[in-house]
Amino acid sequence: MTIRIHKKEERGQMDYGWLYARYSFSFANYFNPERMGFGALKVLNNDTIAPGRGFDTHCHRDFEIITIPLDGAVRHADNKGNSGVVNSNQVQVMSAGTGICHSEYNASESEPLELFQIWIETNQMAAEPRYQQADIPQIQNGVLCNLVGSMESNDSVVQIHQDARIALLRLQAGEFFEYTLPAAQGLFVMVVEGSVSVEGQELARRDSAEIQDQQKVTLAATDETKLLLIQVPLQ
Repeated sequence: MTIRIHKKEERGQMDYGWLYARYSFSFANYFNPERMGFGALKVLNNDTIAPGRGFDTHCHRDFEIITIPLDGAVRHADNKGNSGVVNSNQVQVMSAGTGICHSEYNASESEPLELFQIWIETNQMAAEPRYQQADIPQIQNGVLCNLVGSMESNDSVVQIHQDARIALLRLQAGEFFEYTLPAAQGLFVMVVEGSVSVEGQELARRDSAEIQDQQKVTLAATDETKLLLIQVPLQ
């Protein structure tokens, strides 16, 4: 087994005034040659956006881009005719494919917005761009809440062009969960809230772990805990 711990304070950070960003991997003005992604997972940004501010229209292609608002709501618009608000009980995915241009703003004029933005490499280049937005099911304690799966999956609320999975997991203090990893896949664990032991290594709020070469991964909550779990191909 290989496990790599990445502490909150070790993440990249940039303060642009209207945007405070924490980067798990190299992105924009933050570059760390030792943090270039984890398998097909290339971006995990934890953004806090000022009221009424956001990202002007910009374009992407050949990436699966997932947005999970944590506190607040995102106002989205793109050149494919999709527009609306993504709330903190929802998940959004854009399969950028041959190209999609969009803007993302804090929908509130008075309160900050916090979100996770995740980019995963696609396994289908030059696909037709697509957009999905869906409610996050109620999270049951100790049960995976599958947000994102492959196009062939039928147990997730949105799909992407990649053999990957994104899930949320809640655990009470003292509870265990055993995650099974398929061959040639890795698991990225982000502590959204609380604290957890991952294969005996302690993680606090917003710490993360990258695990590979392990079929079973044991997660043991040391506090009431919410986890973001991202399973991706390593090649």
